[in-house]
Amino acid sequence: MINFKKINRIIFSGLALLLIPLATIHADWATGLSNADSFGLPNALAETIITNFLLWILTIFTVLAVLSFVVNGIMFFTAGANSDNAEKAKKMVVYSILGIVIGLSGYIIITLIDDILMGTI
Repeated sequence: MINFKKINRIIFSGLALLLIPLATIHADWATGLSNADSFGLPNALAETIITNFLLWILTIFTVLAVLSFVVNGIMFFTAGANSDNAEKAKKMVVYSILGIVIGLSGYIIITLIDDILMGTI
């Protein structure tokens, strides 16, 4: 039986995680920047910090995706006559492609929502 309450909870928490950075990007954080240096915090706008963080995460994601393709290719070429290992490597390539599509679509959706809210589209 499908537990719709659990699915709804997951969907709404995911939406909240997507919308919280968008809300902080468009907030006026300039007033708190004067006290940031005294606490050892970065002296930049929240938009800059969040953008740098997202680009850092995207870079790690890209490196892991390339590494996954390399490992899967090595597994496929070293499978030899064992068809089970070759099939496992093929499935892992499909999962790697699916992970890249999901990860990049999340980045594209966040960028699209930000552009719509900023009025640049």
